[in-house]
Amino acid sequence: MLWPHLERFIDRAISYINQQQRSPDLFHGHYADGGYVAMELAAAFDVPFIFTGHSLGRNKLAKLKEEGLSTKRIENQYKISTRIEAEEKIIKAADLIICSTSQEIDEQYGLYENGPAGTYQVIPPGLDPTTFYPYYDPQFDPDLLNAEVKQIRTTLLTELHRFWVSPEKPFILALCRPDHRKNIGGLLRAYGTDKELKAIANLAVFAGIRSDIAEMEDNERAVLTDMLLDMDRYDLYGKLAIPKKHDFGTEVPELYRLCAESGGVFVNPALVEPFGLTLIEASACGVPIVATDDGGPREIVSHCENGILVDVTNHESVAAAIKSILFDDELWRRFSNNGINGARSRYSWQAFSESYLDCLKNSVPQLKMELQGEAARLSHSQSATPSFGRRLNKVRYLMITDIDNTLVGNDDQMRLLFTVLGEKKQSMAWGVATGRSLEMTIDAMTEYEFPVPDILVCSVGTEIYYGPDFRIDKGWQHYISYQWKPERIRTTLEQLEFLNFQEAEGSAATKSAFTWKKKMVG
Repeated sequence: MLWPHLERFIDRAISYINQQQRSPDLFHGHYADGGYVAMELAAAFDVPFIFTGHSLGRNKLAKLKEEGLSTKRIENQYKISTRIEAEEKIIKAADLIICSTSQEIDEQYGLYENGPAGTYQVIPPGLDPTTFYPYYDPQFDPDLLNAEVKQIRTTLLTELHRFWVSPEKPFILALCRPDHRKNIGGLLRAYGTDKELKAIANLAVFAGIRSDIAEMEDNERAVLTDMLLDMDRYDLYGKLAIPKKHDFGTEVPELYRLCAESGGVFVNPALVEPFGLTLIEASACGVPIVATDDGGPREIVSHCENGILVDVTNHESVAAAIKSILFDDELWRRFSNNGINGARSRYSWQAFSESYLDCLKNSVPQLKMELQGEAARLSHSQSATPSFGRRLNKVRYLMITDIDNTLVGNDDQMRLLFTVLGEKKQSMAWGVATGRSLEMTIDAMTEYEFPVPDILVCSVGTEIYYGPDFRIDKGWQHYISYQWKPERIRTTLEQLEFLNFQEAEGSAATKSAFTWKKKMVG
């Protein structure tokens, strides 16, 4: 669990960045924990904050409850309330949120209180076209393949042919996790109940990596067990391949190409599909697709025209869509070519990078100035108050002083000091260290008309604040809270008759304050 360690990581990241010659121009965080870190660092250095959620806590909470997990177990295992609370702050703070699909904006971010206020841009993820290349690419002619690729293809074919009686047939390919939401059972039913489909094509389902089904988690074990039962129920022996393992980095691209070479079809039968990365991978290799009419597949097929969308809860519709592609050579070639061209033009990392940079220039005003030239950057930096991260990175000296009988007590000398600090602002930062709470410190600063310090060390060193917005050092809070037991301290010290516990202003989360009692008479 990373959440308990993020504040310390942020604290050390700021320290590391301050040692570099130049601080970052923006921070982009992925997932909730990375987003939280990026949000805090962006605030520290006063630069834009970009966020990509991928998956969000409210959706995960709903799915876990659907799977029968109790709220208490979910909280203990996933710290889901901490994640959701952080995501609300992230959505509110982000200058820009990158999403894979429009549905993600509506059905994921729409669940959050701050969701409607977010600034969103849809930029689908990309793939490497040098890895997911077309099955017919002449530079990869089988006679010219290197030894490693030949070995991969031989391994895959050997594994598949173990299951198929007629390996020369085209095959239907599915590649997904063994999860109920992936609806593998729906695909097996569609294939198993259609005699014509079973006669013309084989089926291969790569459902994760396994060694012993009995040792897997409940959800995965149930899905894989159902697959074996369906194989028997629909008598798919000699027709259904369910390999136990595959290598994502090397074997999966070749698997797509083997499917295309056979004249096959890739099927994504998931009940819910936020994006569908396997769909663009398969398409880039030249495999026509049949996919769920939900979320990401809708946008992929609308852009690429590379397959058919179906209601995956209707097994007859799934079977009919697969057969329509397998029976029509012209349709197969059109979907194949469209998928290859669409994946390369719209879903490559090159396309992603170009869209991302254009989006930053057009959607993030502060970054737009940075990208328009040094003059604009300098103008902005001179007119705006620098963040505490940038400010403390630039100064050479730091002066810390107490308040009572140090700063205050001689108004003339105090004003002279403030004048000198103002003159030396480019090279010197200053701060206040006091036993007072933040509220009491601000009261004193207001009463004596202090200029805003760069640093405030309050409550006898237990709280540190930075910059004009008094941003608390959460890393320091986390560090000193370790094994801090205020109730035990209070209980122990209250046994001393000469001490009084200070309520309210005197004590804080990591500070227990006591005063001396008046001298006892007698």
